[in-house]
Amino acid sequence: MRITTEWFPIVLGTMVLSLTSWIDYTVFNMSLALQVGKVIYFIALALFALILIGWAYGYRDINNIKEDLSSINRVAFSAFIAVLIFVSGFFYTVYISYSPTTVIDLSYLYFFGYALAFVINVVTWVKIYLGQKVTPSYALLVPSIALSADVVLGAPILPPFSYVLKDVGTIYILMLLALGITVLQFVFLGSVSLLSHLQGTRAYPTVMIPLGAASIIGINVLSFPAYNYLGLFDVPEKAALAIGVSLFDFELWNLVLGLFIAVNRIREPPSLISWAYVFPTGIAMFSAFMLFQMTGIYTFVDFIIALNIVVVLLYSFSVLKTFQFMKAMMKNSTPQK
Repeated sequence: MRITTEWFPIVLGTMVLSLTSWIDYTVFNMSLALQVGKVIYFIALALFALILIGWAYGYRDINNIKEDLSSINRVAFSAFIAVLIFVSGFFYTVYISYSPTTVIDLSYLYFFGYALAFVINVVTWVKIYLGQKVTPSYALLVPSIALSADVVLGAPILPPFSYVLKDVGTIYILMLLALGITVLQFVFLGSVSLLSHLQGTRAYPTVMIPLGAASIIGINVLSFPAYNYLGLFDVPEKAALAIGVSLFDFELWNLVLGLFIAVNRIREPPSLISWAYVFPTGIAMFSAFMLFQMTGIYTFVDFIIALNIVVVLLYSFSVLKTFQFMKAMMKNSTPQK
């Protein structure tokens, strides 16, 4: 059994569990939730290290490198590494340290993650255009989401310690560039993927990936008014809020659609693909959290509670399916006597 890029969403799903705990602490003032979230964060970092080492270890055989490079989905899923870099940096500011020195160090991590996400995005699209047997699917949107996920780390390292950074304007511009790329790629590739699905490519779990795309776009838009103090652009807060609420409506619709499909196909053979549900739901919950912070409307708290429950259920289901998948893989790899 070889570890491939399909395993990285396990780490991301675990980070989402930490996110739910942090949001519970922030919204409901549950001090225990903060400590639980911190423990989960360190568990996720350990998982990240183990899976990253296992993934790299598989490349001792050059044939495995060729195999993964020939698979456009595995190339696209490698963008999860960039997302994990951004998310790990964000949680570092939450659980460990948030100071001027930390911000400087995290800015280097931000540029590295951004460069990685951008390179993987370009490589994926080169393969889309030049590949001979490319089946369009929402899974190919992962590099687009990864690029705009830079806001997860970019937002915390701007205010209030942005005065220690020389590249504040550059980070803000990069965030805007990433958003533009993500929006247009979402429109173009999302439409083609839907047509491909209707014509017979039934990639059911990836129906949740547009939820992740819409959520990360919404989070970007909601974040931008906070940077008006830089004097580069003026993003009206009410306009950003209106766009954020509209996108959140789409997120809820996509979530309901995805859950109906998940229930309909719950008896499928075990695989890692069920993790495709966890991360997008977690981003939607963060979007609801931001909307509550900006509006004070307690309806969004109800959404946070509901999404919190959904995340825990999806995570538990995915863990079960993962163990079943590993058991089946080890059984198949065991030589028959």
